[in-house]
Amino acid sequence: LIEKIGLGLKKLEQKETFLDPNFKLAFVAKKLNTNTAYLSQYFNQIIQKTFSEYTQELRIQYVLQKLIDAPHFRKYTLQAIAEEVGYKDANTFVRVFKRQTGLSPNYYIEKLKESSSSLSDYVKNASEKTVEFLHAKYDKEGKYNKTDVYKKDKSGEDLIKDLQTNIMKALNDKGF
Repeated sequence: LIEKIGLGLKKLEQKETFLDPNFKLAFVAKKLNTNTAYLSQYFNQIIQKTFSEYTQELRIQYVLQKLIDAPHFRKYTLQAIAEEVGYKDANTFVRVFKRQTGLSPNYYIEKLKESSSSLSDYVKNASEKTVEFLHAKYDKEGKYNKTDVYKKDKSGEDLIKDLQTNIMKALNDKGF
C-alpha cells in the first residue's frame, strides 16, 4: 500500500495536479483510493513532512522553474502567478514563496530580469560578431574564402570556444 501511494503521488506530480486549487488531502486521498487519515500518516511518517508542506514545495519549485524557463511569466501580476500555481490569494502565495526561498517573489523576479537582460545583451553582441565572421567567410560571389577568414578574424572554432567561455563566465557572474 505504501508503494501504491508513492507511485500514485509520482503520477499526480508528473501530471502537475498540484497546480489545481482543489489539490487538498481529501482530493488526493480520493484519487489514490485511500482515506485521509492513512494518507496524512504516510506524509508524516514516510515523507516526513505535512501534506501542506509537500504541496507548497511542489508549487514553489514549479514557479521558480517557470520563472526561469518562461520570461513572459515574469510579467504576470503576483495574483496571476498565485492562481497559476493553485493559490486563490496572492498574499498566501507571497508568504509561502518567502518561507520557501527566503526572498520575496518580486525581488526574485527582478533579479532574474537583471540577469537575463545583461546575459541577453551579451549573447546578442556575441551573435552579431558571429554573423560578421560568417559574412567574412564568403566573398561577394558567395564563394568560400578561407584566407580572408583567418586574416580578418579568428577561426570559427576559436569564436565558438570564446563564445562558450564568455557565456559561462556571464552565467557564473550572475549567480547561475
